[in-house]
Amino acid sequence: MVAKSTIKTYDRMAERYASAQTYPNFWLEEVETFEKYLAGRRILDAGCGPGRDTRLFIAKGYDTTSIDLSAGLLKEAMRRTPNGNFLKMDIAKLKFKDGSFDGIWCCATLIHVKKWNAYHVLHGFHRVLADGGALFVSVKEGSGESIKRTPDGRRFFANYTMEELRVSIENSGFEVKAMTRPQKPDKEPYICVFALRR
Repeated sequence: MVAKSTIKTYDRMAERYASAQTYPNFWLEEVETFEKYLAGRRILDAGCGPGRDTRLFIAKGYDTTSIDLSAGLLKEAMRRTPNGNFLKMDIAKLKFKDGSFDGIWCCATLIHVKKWNAYHVLHGFHRVLADGGALFVSVKEGSGESIKRTPDGRRFFANYTMEELRVSIENSGFEVKAMTRPQKPDKEPYICVFALRR
């Protein structure tokens, strides 16, 4: 579960946060790699925020379901993408049937989940993915967990080493196919993993 303080902070900063996402194709290279592993058209955008990546998947013709716990961010997502399918839902408590999706896109969302709970999140992803389903996860590279304080409130962050993330994914029933350290415009130290459900 994402901490309530983190959700409240995103609610307060939702409009400003959404407006700051000025790179609509920020993860385009990763989306294109993700597509190579997809065997179907049903995608879950797990932690969609204001819907930037959802718009990209919809434009590519995917049957996309997008979830987030922040009502503020969901409001921004629905305003910007009125043809999207947005639901308020906890990534640790997925209310979907087994095998509902062919792919799960979890971009910079696991960073807001305590590491002891990430196991449950990843097992939930495994359950709702079809056999051979594709998983994308991006996190910030680093170590430990921390609380960042801003004028809007507090946000929880969990950082991962490359090996730590690989082990977490593999121990949750996935086969890691590739891991990358992309260079992005915001200069943040991201780690990305592409995996398939075993």
